Amino acid sequence: MSAYGYYEAFTELGIPVNIKHMNDFQWESDETGQLVILPHITVITSDQVEGLKNFISRGNTVLMSGLSGLFNEKTESWVFQGFPFQEFLGANLKEYRWVDEIFQVD
Repeated sequence: MSAYGYYEAFTELGIPVNIKHMNDFQWESDETGQLVILPHITVITSDQVEGLKNFISRGNTVLMSGLSGLFNEKTESWVFQGFPFQEFLGANLKEYRWVDEIFQVD
């Protein structure tokens, strides 16, 4: 639903939208001035993190929303593994709320 919401908002503004899967995007492209929106992409792999870093280092922009990047490819929380997005997002998650003792965290 998040992807559809962004699509609808941008098309209503007359901004062309190209929807792609993260693995189909050319993170190594030399093109600059691009914007990529990650709408609630809960799992982001280590390889995709490196692609995002390269993309941003070329002067492009990434907008992450929802719980994007919460887990890695091993279903481990990036937050507890060292949040790799802090480097280019400029922030780390500040607050964690435990609703119930659903599982054990080592």
